[in-house]
Amino acid sequence: KKGANVALTAGIVCIVLAVLGIGYFLYSYFFSDLFSRTEEVQVPQLVGQYFENFNESQYPDLTFEVTSDARAALTGVDYIITTIRAGEDAGRLFDEQTCLAHGVLGQETTGAGGFAMAIRSVPTLVYYCTLAREVANPGHLIFNFTNPSGIITQALRSKGFDNVYGICDAPS
Repeated sequence: KKGANVALTAGIVCIVLAVLGIGYFLYSYFFSDLFSRTEEVQVPQLVGQYFENFNESQYPDLTFEVTSDARAALTGVDYIITTIRAGEDAGRLFDEQTCLAHGVLGQETTGAGGFAMAIRSVPTLVYYCTLAREVANPGHLIFNFTNPSGIITQALRSKGFDNVYGICDAPS
């Protein structure tokens, strides 16, 4: 049910999950793993921005909503996953090429390129976290994948968003 808090029903946990920014390629692995455990976890409704690339036909028991309206995406959710690329790919390309032209590290998670990405991303994530305080379920948690994850997460926690947890993937 939309707007339901996490609840145990017949031993099954039901959650409402919002995904902000589906451009991150590891989401396919994340969702495949999450949904392969349907006996343990049920996600009856999945809402989020930029969800067009997800193959919902693989998960017929779920309700998917796609919206570019952040308020609608965050209303009544229990968990939020962020992977925002403020400035999109053009911003990343600009950052990395500018850094390389000046002989410094330009990768989006480290060095000057990462710092430039953080400067663009922090205000965007502050906006989403503030909106989530207004419309998400009380006690909601936010899992930040937005790069550079450490800087973004620390900035959000320093702004008082203690419900934000940073996740940084590593090569396996």
